[in-house]
Amino acid sequence: MMKLGFKLVTEPITLWVQVLQGKYKVTNKIPDYLSRSRCSFLWKALTKVWPLIRGNLLWSIRDGRNVRCWQDPWVPNTRLLVNLIPSHSNLDLDCLLSEMVSDNDTWNLDLFWVWLLEMIVCKIIGVLPTYPTAGVDKIIRGGMSTGSFSIKSAYRKIQETF
Repeated sequence: MMKLGFKLVTEPITLWVQVLQGKYKVTNKIPDYLSRSRCSFLWKALTKVWPLIRGNLLWSIRDGRNVRCWQDPWVPNTRLLVNLIPSHSNLDLDCLLSEMVSDNDTWNLDLFWVWLLEMIVCKIIGVLPTYPTAGVDKIIRGGMSTGSFSIKSAYRKIQETF
């Protein structure tokens, strides 16, 4: 089931993924949760393992045009940035990551220093900034050097939590 959940977000052009996303109205690339109203056995099983799957997904940054800076997972070993901000009333939560890069192709750290602790900004510095010609952002499994999914790696991750 976990492998199917990973494919649900990494293989959006396959027919079965398009059918499920259309039927259950999945519009976000990495949804926060999966709705369980009037669903098939397959979808019900996916909703049960979704929190574990969702918690281990990470964006591999390329051009930064698909990743929401504050609401998507892109900084390794860090919660969503929006959850690390005490108050975000003046913050554009839909800001794309590509908008956080300055003209000289480096992170515009002033935008991060305003909202985040030094420890988090240091982690952001460790992530290469976006480049317009780098290709399309890609969803990977966090914590894996290849970013791919395997049952063995998922089992190890589950064992770490217990």
